[in-house]
Amino acid sequence: VKQLNAIKIIQENIGLESLSEGLMELALLRLANPEASLEELRALSTQKLTKSGINHRFAKILETAQKIEKDKLRITTI
Repeated sequence: VKQLNAIKIIQENIGLESLSEGLMELALLRLANPEASLEELRALSTQKLTKSGINHRFAKILETAQKIEKDKLRITTI
């Protein structure tokens, strides 16, 4: 759920195209397969990734979404 929410924040604010190719592919895979495990996403990916690599990329996606939310909060309080 966290991953899906983060992806939606990115999609609605800056677009998934703003992500690197690897992050965008993973975001699109998660949107298409919301219930898939990391292992299942790894198998679906065109990139050779480990589960740890996928986890690391999701951490970057979550971090990007948090920055967007933080920036939006800062703008509304100015």
